[in-house]
Amino acid sequence: IWIGSDAGLAYGRIGGNLFVPEAWTNFPTGRPVVNVFADSGGVWFILEYEDSLSSIFFFDGERVDTLEDSFMLGRRLDGFFYHDDELYVHGHTGLFKRNPTGTYSRIRLDAHWAVHGGAALADSLYLALEIGFGVLREDTVRHRSVNSPAGSAFRDIAIAPNGDVLIVSSGNGACVYSGGVWENLLGKYMPIISDDSVYSQVRSRMHRTYRCAYDGDNGLWLGMTGEGVFVRSADGEWQIWDKTNSILDGYSASPNAPLCWGLDYDETRNLMWVSNYDNVGGLAVAAFDPVEGLNSPYAEYYTGISALPNNYVMSVTAQGGDVWLVLRDQGVTLIDPGYDISSYSDDYIRNFSSQLPSASANKVAVDSEGIAWAGVSGGVVSINPGFGMVIEQVLPENLSTFVSGIAVDENDNVWVSTDQGAGFLRRADSSWIAIRSEFAQGVNNYERTDLATELLYAVEYNPVTGDVWFCGENAISVLHLGKHEDDGDEDLLVYPNPFIWDGYADNKLRIAEIPPSAEVHIYAADGSLVRSIPVSERISLADAEWDGRNDAGKPVASGVYVVVASNGDV
Repeated sequence: IWIGSDAGLAYGRIGGNLFVPEAWTNFPTGRPVVNVFADSGGVWFILEYEDSLSSIFFFDGERVDTLEDSFMLGRRLDGFFYHDDELYVHGHTGLFKRNPTGTYSRIRLDAHWAVHGGAALADSLYLALEIGFGVLREDTVRHRSVNSPAGSAFRDIAIAPNGDVLIVSSGNGACVYSGGVWENLLGKYMPIISDDSVYSQVRSRMHRTYRCAYDGDNGLWLGMTGEGVFVRSADGEWQIWDKTNSILDGYSASPNAPLCWGLDYDETRNLMWVSNYDNVGGLAVAAFDPVEGLNSPYAEYYTGISALPNNYVMSVTAQGGDVWLVLRDQGVTLIDPGYDISSYSDDYIRNFSSQLPSASANKVAVDSEGIAWAGVSGGVVSINPGFGMVIEQVLPENLSTFVSGIAVDENDNVWVSTDQGAGFLRRADSSWIAIRSEFAQGVNNYERTDLATELLYAVEYNPVTGDVWFCGENAISVLHLGKHEDDGDEDLLVYPNPFIWDGYADNKLRIAEIPPSAEVHIYAADGSLVRSIPVSERISLADAEWDGRNDAGKPVASGVYVVVASNGDV
């Protein structure tokens, strides 16, 4: 058995006691091992990418054969497989086949070069591609698309007034989910329109997308790294706002490249707030009419002049008439523009930094009472802007305190994303509940869900559908709360029905499809409460079991019982 690690290769022989270090032979490689592939007489392995160096090697237990093929130097590779007795290697830079001479040749793809794996089925070779899959036909991989988002690191999310979902795929572009169909706004997947110069520039620069937002007319806004702001109107027309046609300016290291790392729509005033990170002129954030564009701001705030600690704005939240800025290493800053946004005489500005568990904040969301909820590197705090009161939340034991994103739903439940799963605050009883994946270690059963990845970057609530979206590394997860299904009164799944209790401990009634923020109660036919099942006693976040006993631990009589899941309002 072969194992690759950051330190190198190790092998041990099956049949020996592999639980003792002496059973293993170690071989340092100098660079981390990305993948190993056992073959006759040894093992193929790939080392971490390094410019102008070989990545593919073969080790027979005594020596390493370095494949001296200049064509393969500096390739970003991550795996092997065999097909028709020929060795293939794949990765970000494409698919390659090993020739009998020991050299490699590239297999032509009619789509992007990134290949993530291969499998043979019915004499055909199928390839996992960055979007969809491909089939090898006569030394060419033919692309087959699927309805899915593109990219890997999904780092930001926005919800349109009509319920469309916009997600940033870091280093790639953006993805739009509308009417059950994904649209991938990645340059290499966007059609070529040669007679539209603005669209052509957008297509070539989409990989620099950093933040996203929607305006009140379902217009799509993208905050870019070094490119200003890209806007697509509801009718599909693109507009680029940068240093040449707006008040946006570059940053200290590159004066001609505006960094727009925060933007949000102000529904109260029908304005779009756009930040300009490290603007050389000191501008931190400004408010614009979404139709008029970014050259005539209705309000603008500068570091120093506007009492802002700095203009390193990482995120903007405009809700309830207030504007919250996340500033790098300076916590969060509240801007209340007052009744007349064009006048600064009635503005109120206050920074919250020393009161937070960490000055490194990530995101702010505001509830219906105007309370701001801030996710920081040390946890979650609620901020009452009227009294300046800051309350640090006590998160569940199995939830990381590195909070990357935060959102509030229409019932004022607070949802967070972290680098180790997600969680939510159920406002009905002020209890925090962790949301972890099936493969999370050392967590409670009721915390396990179908969450696709533990490493999360953002969370957002869709008020149109009632769903909660979680974005993370290599995956997007959607928690369906069933808000508008059957007028909010959705049936639970209870089985077996009828339930015959025989006294055995493993014979229990199963209750499924429980909304995560709801409490489960079991009532007798006369309306009396028989049993309450708290979240901590569930077998998963959406499932519970009843052993046929009341809250006192005594078996109930035969009869009709009603199971209710309620969050206080529904």
